[in-house]
Amino acid sequence: MRLILIFLYYISINMFNNNKLSKTYVKFYVIIFVIIIIFGLFYSLIVYQFTKFEKVLTVEEKYTRYRRSGSNYNLVDTDGNIYQIDNLWFKFDYNRGDDYAKLKVGKQYKVKGYGFRFGFLESYQKIYEVEAA
Repeated sequence: MRLILIFLYYISINMFNNNKLSKTYVKFYVIIFVIIIIFGLFYSLIVYQFTKFEKVLTVEEKYTRYRRSGSNYNLVDTDGNIYQIDNLWFKFDYNRGDDYAKLKVGKQYKVKGYGFRFGFLESYQKIYEVEAA
């Protein structure tokens, strides 16, 4: 979102400060903007298709990570992997709170998820379905 705002700010400054902005630059900016919007909409779908998994894990710890823009429900398994419990918009699965409430420390669960751990971006594997094992 921040990238889009910076992009729009840059375009507006160029349009108002440069009266002779060519149509080529405007077309280029529009194309880049459309690509960013499309990528943003389909990022979760693309990552889901290439990284989905189903496994049985034992919950060692569960916690809520509070942030300015919202909170994240996380769990740690006995192997030390961290997962984020999340909704899946393209499957109309909006029950992350219910999934988090089902989890009990020390119990085994069959989970479905997707994603990868990307450390410096604070990206975790996401779990979207939880069942007792």
